[in-house]
Amino acid sequence: GELGPFRWGVGKAVCDARAAAGGRDPLVLPFFHSNMGSVLPIATPLLPRVGHTVTVTVGEPMDLSDVTCRCHTAEDPQQVWKDITLRIHDTMKQLELQSPRNPYQCPNPKGKPRTESVGDSTADTSSGDARLAERA
Repeated sequence: GELGPFRWGVGKAVCDARAAAGGRDPLVLPFFHSNMGSVLPIATPLLPRVGHTVTVTVGEPMDLSDVTCRCHTAEDPQQVWKDITLRIHDTMKQLELQSPRNPYQCPNPKGKPRTESVGDSTADTSSGDARLAERA
C-alpha cells in the first residue's frame, strides 16, 4: 500500500487532546508499518494471519506547538485542523520513504468511499499552508 491523504479529523483530535490536557500539547509519536496487509488483509475474513513479518518504523516525537497554539482560538478551526494534519502527514510520508517496500501489498478495494482529506480536491485550501493547494 501507499500512504494516502489523511482526514483532517486527525488535527481535530490533536486540538481536542490539547484542550483536555489543560493546554498542554499531546505527545504525537508517528509510526509507519509495512506488510500489515499480509497479517490483517482488507478482504474477508478479517482474521489475523500469523507467521508474517511486519516492519514498524517509529519516528521522533513531533513538536506541533507552533500550530496547536492556534487551537480553540478565533481562527477558523477547520483550517487549523488541516494544518496540523498536513504536518503529521508530511512526517508520515518521510517515515514511509524510510520503510521497506512491500511488493505484495494489496491495493485498497475499488469503490472505497472518498472523504474530505488534506490533499483531496474538495479540501478548502483558501488559507493556511500553501502546500494544501499544491496537493489539491
